[in-house]
Amino acid sequence: MASIDEGEDQTSDFIDDNQVDSDYEGICKPPILRQVKNILDQYPDGSQIIRELVQNAEDAGARSFKIFYKEGDDVPASQTSKLSYRTYFRTPALCVHNDGVFTAEDWKGIKSIYTSVKEKDALKVGRFGLGFKSIFHITDSPVIISGEQLLIINPLELPHRVCHKIPFRKLKTPKYKEAWSLMRSTLGLEGEGLFGLNEAAIDNQHYPKTLFWFPLRQKESDLSNKIYTSDKMSELFESFEEEAETILLFLKSVNLVSIFDTQFQKKFEVNLKGIRDEDITEKREYIKNQVKGNEIPAQSLWSEYKAVLTTWKPTLKQERGVQESWLVVNHFRGKNDMVNSSMLELAQDEQLGYAPYVGVAFPLTRKIDGHVFCFLPLPFEPDGKSLTNLPVHVNGFFALTSNRRHMLWASHDQHESDDNRLKWNHLLISEVLSAAYIRLVRLLLEDSSISPKIIYSSLPNAETIDPKWSILLQPFYTEVLHMEIFHTESGDNQNGRMLSFEDSLFFCFDREREKVSKKVEETLWNVLSVYTDDLVCLPSHLQFIVNSEDFRHTKPRTINAELMCSFLRKDPRYKSFQKFHKLHILQYFLDNTSEDQFENIQLLPTNDSMTCVSIRNNMETVYICLNGEEKMFPLLDRQLISSALENEIVIDQLKKTVLSCETTGRYGIKEFASPDFVPLLESSIEKQKISDGILLLKQHEISKWISEIWQYLSKNEELIEKVQHLHILAETEGEKNVSVVQLHVLDGLYVLKRQGSSSISGAVCEVLQSFGVTLLNALPGFMPNASVERYVCSPSTSGVCDVLVKLLRQTTNVRYCYLIQKFESA
Repeated sequence: MASIDEGEDQTSDFIDDNQVDSDYEGICKPPILRQVKNILDQYPDGSQIIRELVQNAEDAGARSFKIFYKEGDDVPASQTSKLSYRTYFRTPALCVHNDGVFTAEDWKGIKSIYTSVKEKDALKVGRFGLGFKSIFHITDSPVIISGEQLLIINPLELPHRVCHKIPFRKLKTPKYKEAWSLMRSTLGLEGEGLFGLNEAAIDNQHYPKTLFWFPLRQKESDLSNKIYTSDKMSELFESFEEEAETILLFLKSVNLVSIFDTQFQKKFEVNLKGIRDEDITEKREYIKNQVKGNEIPAQSLWSEYKAVLTTWKPTLKQERGVQESWLVVNHFRGKNDMVNSSMLELAQDEQLGYAPYVGVAFPLTRKIDGHVFCFLPLPFEPDGKSLTNLPVHVNGFFALTSNRRHMLWASHDQHESDDNRLKWNHLLISEVLSAAYIRLVRLLLEDSSISPKIIYSSLPNAETIDPKWSILLQPFYTEVLHMEIFHTESGDNQNGRMLSFEDSLFFCFDREREKVSKKVEETLWNVLSVYTDDLVCLPSHLQFIVNSEDFRHTKPRTINAELMCSFLRKDPRYKSFQKFHKLHILQYFLDNTSEDQFENIQLLPTNDSMTCVSIRNNMETVYICLNGEEKMFPLLDRQLISSALENEIVIDQLKKTVLSCETTGRYGIKEFASPDFVPLLESSIEKQKISDGILLLKQHEISKWISEIWQYLSKNEELIEKVQHLHILAETEGEKNVSVVQLHVLDGLYVLKRQGSSSISGAVCEVLQSFGVTLLNALPGFMPNASVERYVCSPSTSGVCDVLVKLLRQTTNVRYCYLIQKFESA
């Protein structure tokens, strides 16, 4: 650590020894212990400790990363006693392994504070040299074993003894007898040993891997008062497992993370491979291998691949674990592609030391709450809320807070121009990340196995995106809207087509201008699917995008009533649509456009299931029956529209529009009124061809119909005289029988044969019949007495006289007149 270098003359490169001035003094450095404690204050406790170890493995080029917690109750040696290796080689301890090997630079870096040997490597995760020190949250004395040596770090020691290196060749010498004995027994180096570290490796002076041994702090120390118990270790593992499922996404080397329990049984594992076990190592490492140090290439670099993350836990039902497919795009921006000159200036700023490197990962099997990575995932928010509200995970060489837990954003009293780090984040997102995101969408479009629904789900929601990330939207959608990204399911092609923005007819409505119910919307979709192959139905978040002027240069083609009218006027296929579809279309037109746009389109269904009329309707007048009047006019269904439930909304709107204009005579549709009764009834009776006799099968039907007629006449008695020439006088076989057996013209000579206890003798009946009087058996009960008395006489003396008087007034036969006068005088 820093103490190793304290004895070196750090000013020799700048000051001539012969020009030393006694007036100059240096600045005192804080003790190593204080520096480590300051780091712990910056790097919070928790799963970040393990993330930093993953970072170390990644920077070492390791493929696998494994963790093992070994229980035990060894008592650590007293801090004030003579050095005892029992302080370091004891349990309980956290053991971390990776299959990378420490280089000379790595050994130097791990002994440094606030500096890093990785600073000049643009794509090293831990290039700032602080992360590993967070391990002091759980231990006072980490042990690192790799290559041909081990290193013990103990900040509690004297400054010149903080780092203690033991080469393998010396381990079995008398000087390190205690160290070897404890190390051999505690780590279990017999046989195969621990993660490949065994006695043979020590003897051969070569361990081609790296093993960290962290004896847990069992009592408070000068470094920290945090004590790590087995329960706390379990919590640490659990929190790490939550984020470990995606931790491999943007790494270039590590492809396996395993956690083992105290019995060395695997309790969690996540690995990353290519689709169908394709080896994607070369693709993952491509950019890293192309970039040399901090040099920025002239041309941009791209790395794209599909990967499968497999997560295994013993609690999962799937024996092989849960697999999830991802599309990953990594991008290193080249000088020639940097649109903004500030981007290149900042990328070449050695003081900042950032690389124009980003990545985007999209799950092909489910929706996610997008997270932010800076190679490794940033800590989750306490409420689990997404850091971006994007449908993808994003990775980038972002400017972070000093503890690498959060991105740097401008505060309320701060502007991006005040801080180059803030300016860097803005440019990295808007210029470089947007380009990688666009590339990901192109790859999705080129893959025929990816459904349009999945492609749509990959696009960000402008209404819910975290405001800080909205700078991504404009450059992203400006480009994406020029792609053939819009899918139509209509037309002859069952699989649909992918269309550009300009060629698409978007199934969207201007909700502020147009009123459209859900049912009407469904009908319009079905109708338009018949009329055009360019119809595109978008999820709500994309409807917002295509209608927003922020992301497009031309206005989208969307649905409106005028467009619908033009389709139907040009092509009469709508006439074959179902009745309720026509009503929905008509409702849409009535709500959203003027009548002259659709007045000749035949959408209004009459009571004849085969007939629809336009509101202009030049053929014959059509009557809207608001109170069931259509029941009075059988066989006139083509001219009648009932106010049934399915028509209710349309009828109400027609009253407000068409019916209000009926006085102009422009429209051939009107509301039924009493003056319409007589001509309609005449037409109905003519079409029914009603004769004096009624077939038995028709009796019930006729009875219901004539009952409607007389109910209406009883409320509108002034009409009775106008219809007395029609067959509307009903006769039944008896007073208790309601079935009509005959219909008579109302204006005739009628006498009832029997009414209650009154009746006419047979002789009188013969006389009356000889005069042309019709004798009726009985009248149905629905016929109003007051109205019928004028036309049907009772079976009494006065009734017979009344009918003869009528006969006298009507007849011109001299003989009949003489007989009647004689009958009256008698």
